[in-house]
Amino acid sequence: MEYFLLFIEYHVLRKGKVFKNLIAPIFVGLCVFFFRGSSIPDDIIALCAGLTNVLGILIGFSISVFAILLSIDNDNIREAKKEMIDAKLYSKPISLFEALLVDIAYIIIIQGLFLIANILAPLFIDTSRIFIAMDTACITYVVVLILRCVLDMYFILTRKHK
Repeated sequence: MEYFLLFIEYHVLRKGKVFKNLIAPIFVGLCVFFFRGSSIPDDIIALCAGLTNVLGILIGFSISVFAILLSIDNDNIREAKKEMIDAKLYSKPISLFEALLVDIAYIIIIQGLFLIANILAPLFIDTSRIFIAMDTACITYVVVLILRCVLDMYFILTRKHK
């Protein structure tokens, strides 16, 4: 149940910008699906097996970013905690810092779900073009989300005071 609340919070805070993050992964997934031949080389199958390791590393990176963000305390973070954005959750204004925490938590949950799916899917689904295309799109989506979050964190931490 808590996962759904986090998904709702993320989408409320992003206000339709979620689809911008989906454009590149969908494009990459479609390219892999349509422009890859009907046979799947062993290299691609090995790459998909390695994606489980990549997802594990990305989860570790995201959790460390989350921990750093929670433990850091400087003027920019204090200002981000005070600065409210134009979105509300549960009729309460949300600070820039809280929005960043929601983003990182969302990324960690998405990565965890993709990792579980990547572990379980080969047990039930043959490694096919559609699986490889979806796997590639999911990894691309996670990377786009991480890059967006790191960029947001960079701008918060390097903000120049007036």
